[in-house]
Amino acid sequence: MVIQYPHIIIIRSAVEPIKDEHGDYAISEPIEIFKGFCRAEPNGKGSILKGEDGNEINFSFTVFMPNTLTDIPFNSEVEITINNKLVSGRVKRYHPGQLNARIWV
Repeated sequence: MVIQYPHIIIIRSAVEPIKDEHGDYAISEPIEIFKGFCRAEPNGKGSILKGEDGNEINFSFTVFMPNTLTDIPFNSEVEITINNKLVSGRVKRYHPGQLNARIWV
């Protein structure tokens, strides 16, 4: 039996320092954007993405998952559980398709 989404993914917002009322910077806790099932395919060919500015972007995984109602921002934190091993990275690109969504990590 083939399972469409055999892996587990958690996507959290990127943490950026916030200036408080005293002028000090504090790091806030990341907010969970998406948690669910996915299929992470390694970038075995060494493919490269072209960024919006034309720069080349290296990535490790193409991740397919069900469409989400929320947009996945660039540089969000990603944790993927593949065969009981945890892989982490950052979102390099997000593309919502008609039948599924893809992110490059």
